[in-house]
Amino acid sequence: MKEGDFDHFTIDLEGHRLFLAAEANGLVEIFDTRTNTLIHTIRGMEAPHSMVYRGDLKRLFVVDGDASEIKVFDTDTYALVEHIPLIH
Repeated sequence: MKEGDFDHFTIDLEGHRLFLAAEANGLVEIFDTRTNTLIHTIRGMEAPHSMVYRGDLKRLFVVDGDASEIKVFDTDTYALVEHIPLIH
């Protein structure tokens, strides 16, 4: 694991989850806010940055800056469901 900042995050208030971007490690870490424990790690990103959680869609949108795309994850399974290319 590389040391780095956890400066991009979003919250799922109803589901009691906090999503944190571990940018230097290419991960999104998901914590249970009731127990303060790590419950899942989403891998396979280059440099995750800003995130938006949409509870109504059960989707997490993550800007993967180095890949120049937004990655969309299902928040029930944490599976990658879509790539949205960013145009320069």
